[in-house]
Amino acid sequence: MLIEFKVKNFGPFRDENLFSMVASNYDKTTLEEDNVAKFEKFDLRLLKSAAVLEVMLRAKLNYLMLSHL
Repeated sequence: MLIEFKVKNFGPFRDENLFSMVASNYDKTTLEEDNVAKFEKFDLRLLKSAAVLEVMLRAKLNYLMLSHL
């Protein structure tokens, strides 16, 4: 299971980028039961799904390439 993913100095990612599936405490009113998996044993709340939104297709492809390394 992917929880967090950091990348730095790869392709267009000069600075460190973080992709995290940890749910924030920002807004608990928006369908929390449908979108957040709770692991009380570990005191952890994870998103069930996420999307990578990027204007440039090349950056999306680089994220996909990194996931296979």
